[in-house]
Amino acid sequence: MNDRAAPASPYTVAAGDLHADRESVIALWKINPLQPALADAKYQWFYLDNPNGPTRQLLLHHGPQAECVGAAGMVTRQFVARGAALSAGLLTDLFVQSAHRSLLPALLLQKTMRAVGLAQHDFVYGYPNDKSLPIVRRVGYTTLGHLAKFVCLLRHHEHLGRWLPRGPSRVAGAIVDHLLPLVFRPHRHLLKGWRGEWLEAVDDRFDALWKRTAQVDGIIGVRDRRFLSWRFFDRPSHSYRVFVLSPRQGTEIAGYAVCEALGNTLHIRDMLVAPQASGAQRVLIHLLALQARAQGHTRLSFEFLGDEASRRALRAAGMHERGKTPLVVAFRPEMMATVERLDWYLTAADTEL
Repeated sequence: MNDRAAPASPYTVAAGDLHADRESVIALWKINPLQPALADAKYQWFYLDNPNGPTRQLLLHHGPQAECVGAAGMVTRQFVARGAALSAGLLTDLFVQSAHRSLLPALLLQKTMRAVGLAQHDFVYGYPNDKSLPIVRRVGYTTLGHLAKFVCLLRHHEHLGRWLPRGPSRVAGAIVDHLLPLVFRPHRHLLKGWRGEWLEAVDDRFDALWKRTAQVDGIIGVRDRRFLSWRFFDRPSHSYRVFVLSPRQGTEIAGYAVCEALGNTLHIRDMLVAPQASGAQRVLIHLLALQARAQGHTRLSFEFLGDEASRRALRAAGMHERGKTPLVVAFRPEMMATVERLDWYLTAADTEL
């Protein structure tokens, strides 16, 4: 019989102090593939200026000297489920030094963060990559769905150039570019009731839109003016504009799309349409696609997890699924009855990106 005890793990996990441990965490980030020049600004914005609630941070220590070799964060997000407020923890910024990237350190960080998160929030969620997915499943997270990337090609000559010579691809692309907006264009009687415009910031009308949306029969992250201002327009090193849809005879907002232009793609980072505005989502995407094409973009992209009706509306507007990222969630046991069988509405706004 072997009476020898298993060797003690050289790793320990402890709660970090957002201010006292700031430099240690940023030093880890700079070792990893995060732009070093942006690390400090991101830390201030994402961890310290978050208006949604307290941010948690765990530090991974190694050896008798308790060297800091890893960290993981969890930022607070506010959700509603059928109008009832929920507190959520978003898993973020898991970094481990390359010399310590074995299963045990990552497992220890994730297991501890799950326990910390569920002690503070109704649920904890995240979007793990392929390497992290087995780890988070092992510590008790469930894959609830996928954040799908929907893409609409706006200029087709480059795509057709894979099969056709340059000249014919340009001619064929121009024809397709002209015809497709006609195929996916909403009916004229629907279009004539709406107008779209660009804004450089959000205003009180976004609070009014959120109030009309918050009672939906599902789970959605809070999208009031305060959140949108922090999430997008206070974010360092990124530039966003918001395209809003309004009735031609009114000033209220029926829907919006927060957009970021990167290269030839116009990315929709968040989109919300009042459920009472029938057909408005398709109109919003159509008008935005026209704007993007006129501005020289070749693609319109939108990451989204939602019900089948919303997905059909995206496809009807000419957007097609091109890849997906899993959503993993861990709930407090008493929350299961509240959220069971509810549809989710998530976009890139609900991620760390």
